[in-house]
Amino acid sequence: MAPAEAVIFDGPILATAAAPIERDRRVAVHEASHAVVAVAVGGRVVSVTIDGQPRATHAGGLPRLDGVVITMAGPLGEGVLHHRSVYRPPDTEVAIWSDAARRCAVSGQCDDCRIAIFLAASTPDGGAFVATYRRAEDRTLALLDQPHIRSAIREVAAELLTHGTLTGDAVHQIAARHGVA
Repeated sequence: MAPAEAVIFDGPILATAAAPIERDRRVAVHEASHAVVAVAVGGRVVSVTIDGQPRATHAGGLPRLDGVVITMAGPLGEGVLHHRSVYRPPDTEVAIWSDAARRCAVSGQCDDCRIAIFLAASTPDGGAFVATYRRAEDRTLALLDQPHIRSAIREVAAELLTHGTLTGDAVHQIAARHGVA
């Protein structure tokens, strides 16, 4: 990707010069968390990017709950590693997502929407939805609490800030260096 153009004002002369793309550390940590947790649960990362539409892509074939854990890893990893705090919604809020997903009132590709759609498709009612959500949330936080997973996320995020996009092989190499497999 070509560097962005920056406009430089120098007295009466207007000139342009190449400037590096400003990348957001929060987004890098979010996407790196998806990618590293995918490796930790046995998934195969295809690529991860913070340029354009940020996304971590992994090959399918994992159990549905692992997909929910991977999806939760983005916002929870962002909270744990970037903000140093985690928002855990109350059960009443989670139950609202269940109802919305079952009425097809949830759409889009945001992490919360994807979680609601995954869980609504695999749970019989709101109570099971909330219980399964909490199981996935606890598992995700337990993974993010492991120092070797956190250090792999930090390295993937740093590489994303430098390069913008990483191949799945690069993510797997970084994860392996940190003992995540």
